[in-house]
Amino acid sequence: MLTALLRYHSFKMSGIINCATYSDGRRVANIQIEETTALEANFSLISISQNEVQKRFAGWAAIIAVPTMIAGIYGMNFKFMPELDWAYGYPVVVAFTVMVCGMMYGVFKRSGWL
Repeated sequence: MLTALLRYHSFKMSGIINCATYSDGRRVANIQIEETTALEANFSLISISQNEVQKRFAGWAAIIAVPTMIAGIYGMNFKFMPELDWAYGYPVVVAFTVMVCGMMYGVFKRSGWL
């Protein structure tokens, strides 16, 4: 889609240059319309670029939210958390955190967000 908009934008700009070479009064209105169209195409390209950046930020924020949530739960220092007494409680929680973050990374990578 981005390449189609770039082609459209360059086509419209060439039309503006061609219209600007004529000096009769009828072409002035066409130049203004073509200029507006070119500006709208440029703004749509900027909007698409901003949407791509926002998707990346949202994906990384979701991935970072998982270990933040788990650290927040363990930071509350509950007295009765059964996994605290297990010998492998901490490694299991760390492995679970890494696994969930990895799965989210894979999903976001496949969907084009990262």
